[in-house]
Amino acid sequence: MRPFPPRSLQFRGRLTLAVTLLSLAPLLLLGGLSARLLRKVLTDQVHATLRAETESFSRQLRNTFSERHAGVLSWSEDPILRGALLYGIYTKSNAVLTVLQQRYPAFKAIVLFTPDGRAVSASDLGLQARYAASAESVARSAWFREAFDGSLSGEAALGDDTVLGQRVLRFAVPVIAPTDGRRLGLLMAAYDWGQLEAETQPALERAEAQHHGSLRLALADTQGRLLFGPRNITPLLTPVLAASELDDAGVLELGQDVGGFVRAASGREAGEEWLYVALLSSDEAYAEVRGSLWTSGALVLLFGGLALVGSFLMAQRMVQPIQALNEAVGRIIREGDLTQEISIQGGDEVGQLAASFSEMVRKLREVPRSLQESAQVLTAAVRNLSVSTREQSETINYQAAALQEAQVTAEEIRQTSLVAAQKAEAVLSVVERADDVSRSGSQAIEQSLENLADIRLRAGEIAAKITELSARTLQIGGITQTVTKLADQSNMLALNAAIEAVRSGEHGKGFSVVAREIRGLADQSLKATDRVREILEDISGAIRDTVQITEKGSQRMEAGLERMKASGENLRELSTIVRENVAVVRQISAAVTQQSVGVTQVFAAVSELNKMMHESVARLASTNKATAELEVVAEQMVAIVKSYRV
Repeated sequence: MRPFPPRSLQFRGRLTLAVTLLSLAPLLLLGGLSARLLRKVLTDQVHATLRAETESFSRQLRNTFSERHAGVLSWSEDPILRGALLYGIYTKSNAVLTVLQQRYPAFKAIVLFTPDGRAVSASDLGLQARYAASAESVARSAWFREAFDGSLSGEAALGDDTVLGQRVLRFAVPVIAPTDGRRLGLLMAAYDWGQLEAETQPALERAEAQHHGSLRLALADTQGRLLFGPRNITPLLTPVLAASELDDAGVLELGQDVGGFVRAASGREAGEEWLYVALLSSDEAYAEVRGSLWTSGALVLLFGGLALVGSFLMAQRMVQPIQALNEAVGRIIREGDLTQEISIQGGDEVGQLAASFSEMVRKLREVPRSLQESAQVLTAAVRNLSVSTREQSETINYQAAALQEAQVTAEEIRQTSLVAAQKAEAVLSVVERADDVSRSGSQAIEQSLENLADIRLRAGEIAAKITELSARTLQIGGITQTVTKLADQSNMLALNAAIEAVRSGEHGKGFSVVAREIRGLADQSLKATDRVREILEDISGAIRDTVQITEKGSQRMEAGLERMKASGENLRELSTIVRENVAVVRQISAAVTQQSVGVTQVFAAVSELNKMMHESVARLASTNKATAELEVVAEQMVAIVKSYRV
């Protein structure tokens, strides 16, 4: 960013420009504020004028239309007009309407219609005939239907009348029967729309007297249709209508025009609104504002010129002693001449500056001598500093190398500690697994001991049952012997019976057959008894073998139980040892982890020391460089001191 004022200007020019600007700044600010204030005041005046004209225009038209509407409404209640419609006698009603038109010439025609649109009475008989000839079109017209219903809108009321051949505003009200409220007909008074120009002429003349000859007045409905006024303002009605939706009255800037508007009742029908507009050319409205701006600009230029001349003369007077000081300084710079004297008289700031400059030159004469002595001392100190710096550099480099080795060793220790910590974690995991396995084995052995004891109990029960079975077998053997004896006895009885049967002869033949059958049964019993005895002997042998096997199994089971108990005790002892080892391994792992943390901290401390050592080496290098620069500066100082004449 370039400085202001530009440094390429001499001090005189910059001082003149600065003083001029300082003088003009308040003038420009004051002129701008006054112009702005004046513009605001005049703008407010213009807006107030437009508001007043618009309000006056709207009030005048509303009063006019209200009076006309009230008059027509009162005429519709005239007994003569009501009687004419009731009885069909229109001589008196024609006279009444003729008198009313003569009294109110703004109405071009006053006509009385029947409900079917037929004109039966009028202020002019010729008009009555022409309206009567157009009865069908009148009955079909929107204004007639709306007026007969008591709700005539402005759109229907204002228009070109074919009978009159001009634009009129119709004031039409139904004629009501006083007894039953029946609509007897319709009274229509056609207001000459061209009369509005005469109504607005006083306002235009008043504006011309106030140098506002461009004032234009217009009237529009709420749909934006122009009802009265110049056709060229039709495009301006759209923004005015939009503004009237927000506020009933106001002022708008419309490009080349400024306009005031009032949205108010039409004064003709209750609830109906029209838009009253007053337009004024912006050039004419703000002519005084532009004139005041030109006047302010001329005054600023005049005072600016005066400030420029005064600033130049003041700068010329101020710069002369400064130029003398500048020449003296130039000789000191070019020739190193400190012997010259400054002779500038004056008691102002410039004179004080000259006296201070002379005292400064006198002090400067002593500076070279002091600088020469200081330069010699500085040179000697720089040499000593160089020697000391070199020695410190060698010492620090040696310390840096030793610290680097210590950092490498600490890194190796840290890696070893990390490996030991990992191994300790692995051993701890294995030992914990062994502890889990030993606990599971101990539980399995205890379960096996319980199962073996149960088996031993079951084996004892089996042995008892086998012993009982052997006893039962012996009992069966005894029974078998009894059966054998019975069979032998039966055989003997059968033999005796056979002998007796032979002795008896024929009478003993049947008994002989019985004896023979009994002997056969006795033989079969003997054979069966022998077979049973053999089976019982086999069973007894098997029982004895089973008893022996059971006794041997019980003995082996007892031995197995003893060995299982011994194994369980050993496994419990092993589990206790493993748990102790787990605790020891945890302590070892914690110690190794703590050692790893300590080694990491040592490594970090050594790294930090190494970093600080490197920084110290860098600072020492900077010190060496600064020492060399000091030596150069000392030599330059000696050369500079020698260049001055004292």
